[in-house]
Amino acid sequence: MPTVHTIYSEDQTASRVAVIFEDGKIKPVWFATSPSSEQVRVLQITSTWSYPAGSAKILVFEIMTTSGHSQLKFNTQELTWQIGTTITE
Repeated sequence: MPTVHTIYSEDQTASRVAVIFEDGKIKPVWFATSPSSEQVRVLQITSTWSYPAGSAKILVFEIMTTSGHSQLKFNTQELTWQIGTTITE
């Protein structure tokens, strides 16, 4: 059975993320890694979960884009987004 893991690095942050609020939940629509970079459209949200990180809550979105599987993490205290690359081995 393949192993799936997500790799995060400090330079993989999203400078802009468009979201909608639907039924009391936040849903990312697209993201960009810099103000001048192209928007990456979220084709599907395949899974969501959250976990505490100190006084913050981290919201995790497993997503599909045209490039494949990725994760977006939202830190509710810092109001920052981080992008992870999902790899299947």
